[in-house]
Amino acid sequence: MLRSIIFKPTSSAFFAAKIRFQSVQAQPQQLASDGIDPEWPNALPYEKIPRLGWLTMLRGFAPGGRYHNLTVLDAHRRFREDFGDLLVIPGILGRKDTVVSYSPDDYEKLFRTEGHWPNRRGLDTFVHYRKHVRPDVFKGLGGLVNEQGESWQRFRTIVNPVMLQPKTIRLYVDKLDEVAREFMGVIREIRDEKNELPADFNQWLNRWALETMGVLALDTRLGVLDKEMSTEISNIVKYNREALELMYQLDILPSIWKFYKTKSFKRLMTLFDEVTRVVMVKVNEAVVRLEKNPTTNNDNQSVLEKLLKIDRNVAIVMALDMLLAGVD
Repeated sequence: MLRSIIFKPTSSAFFAAKIRFQSVQAQPQQLASDGIDPEWPNALPYEKIPRLGWLTMLRGFAPGGRYHNLTVLDAHRRFREDFGDLLVIPGILGRKDTVVSYSPDDYEKLFRTEGHWPNRRGLDTFVHYRKHVRPDVFKGLGGLVNEQGESWQRFRTIVNPVMLQPKTIRLYVDKLDEVAREFMGVIREIRDEKNELPADFNQWLNRWALETMGVLALDTRLGVLDKEMSTEISNIVKYNREALELMYQLDILPSIWKFYKTKSFKRLMTLFDEVTRVVMVKVNEAVVRLEKNPTTNNDNQSVLEKLLKIDRNVAIVMALDMLLAGVD
């Protein structure tokens, strides 16, 4: 709206509007005198929200269906074409209903009213693995991706002072610049005579993201941008890509894994085990390295080093979250 208005700098009103336009701070929400949002009477009852029926969904995702084999982005584009800006995706096979809105204004209201303890659905396979398959590693910590409510806030309270400090960002500028420059060199090498990139360039983007997250989460260079990767490093790349594909199949698409442990589910648990093992090895290496050469200046300590001093289990969970979420 503001972009379509031509302001003339003739009054303080223009100055105030310009400052407001450039600011990133949210404006206070306008409420009625009784504290109730004036738009509340116009809210659509839940039962009247357009709904993607079970049969429609099953037919749509089946081979030959309207939603079959689409990416998440393309599937939502198709949903919007079919249902408009608001719809309910029914919960089947042990899942809850999901209300989807394609209006940014709706999310503004949602975030303003969710309170201090938000509940945002995570990945059920992740939760199952951490709580039921490897509780020995995670010690009841779900991480930022999966924790909810008060547990999420407690975890946030531990990691925020470490993760969100500007001086922490400055610590990684040169290291990440080195990774980025190395990746640019890779791009120059893999271009063809038309300066076009190969069809599998997406896997190089995954490798760059993984190398970057290795620096941030594990305080080390993994070497996934090297021409000759070790077997272990090559497996890290393969495991991450396969895990992301299986999580999409099991957590996004309809799946019966909550009732019957499918082959894909068992494979994903194995992949989680492998990624966890690698992270544990890297964390242990970092512990030994830091014990031999401790950083005396607290400002120069890495994220991993600071988290290890606070809580080893938190450091492990945060490293895993960063590694998987960062690559995704």
